[in-house]
Amino acid sequence: MNKDLEDSEWQVPSQAQPKDSDVSFNLDEVLDSVVLLRSDVPEDALTAQILGTERVGNGVVIDHTGLILTAGYLIAEASIVWITLNDGYTIPGDVVCYEHETGFGLVQALGKLNTIPIKLGNSTLIESGDPIIFAAAGGKKHTMLSSLSSKRPFVGSWEYALEEALFTVPVHPNWAGAGLIDINGNLIGIGSLFVQDAGPKEIDGNMSIPINLFKSVIKPMREMSSNGKPPRPWLGLYVSDNNDVISVAGMVSQGPAAKAGFKVNDQILSVNSKEVTDLHLFYKTIWSSGDAGEIISIKVQRENKGEILIDVKSIDRQELLRKPKLNS
Repeated sequence: MNKDLEDSEWQVPSQAQPKDSDVSFNLDEVLDSVVLLRSDVPEDALTAQILGTERVGNGVVIDHTGLILTAGYLIAEASIVWITLNDGYTIPGDVVCYEHETGFGLVQALGKLNTIPIKLGNSTLIESGDPIIFAAAGGKKHTMLSSLSSKRPFVGSWEYALEEALFTVPVHPNWAGAGLIDINGNLIGIGSLFVQDAGPKEIDGNMSIPINLFKSVIKPMREMSSNGKPPRPWLGLYVSDNNDVISVAGMVSQGPAAKAGFKVNDQILSVNSKEVTDLHLFYKTIWSSGDAGEIISIKVQRENKGEILIDVKSIDRQELLRKPKLNS
């Protein structure tokens, strides 16, 4: 949620809100598991310039210890997270983990939350056209009746890709970290992005991360603050893909790509001598080259310079991020 939404009296139009008669479970009880999150991030944090130092969104309580699942970018490098329940009760929380491959984040409440945790559902069972409750913090007035428009891969410009993501319509204005709830009252996804291609045709909607991806990493996220696997190679590139032309759109200032000499508008031709023709293939080729620390050879076409081969030593992106600070 952005601050304008937080401070205003916004609400979902009444005709788009779910009603008790629409479901077979206790709707208010389930919606109370969705909480407001506010993260405070130091000004010198790597993510502060892009994501800001004050981030507001949602999270979903998933167990009786006060563990909250959210979108990882909301809590990346946060020094503290403030959790507000639907009754107004506010309590601090610690960042447990930001898992970059899936995009999930975990927060631990530093005290008892008087709310019943939601049950995790099965995101593989949901199909296009199925109804979904898209729930932000604040109960019914901030919750929208939606539907699944498609399930398909998602590829982001920031070295991020999902083999399958959930796309819903219509757009929920407070999507960040919101809960996608099925007709049985179970959590099947976490809201992540606004997109303009949510359906088979270009249509505004939201992209959410399927809950089954979380099930595969919940144990290491809780116990190790990671996904339990060796970290992927990370270059610190922002990349665009237009008409099968992959180009450098930007770089993380302290990242490997910037240090290696990439330039904005460099057209990417190959990775480790393998031609890459789309963004997903570009990422897959990098990630399959080994673990973080591998040297990746990328051939680019640079304006007025011709073809250039750049060797870049990858890193674990966590090396540049502030580690979670425990306030307990």
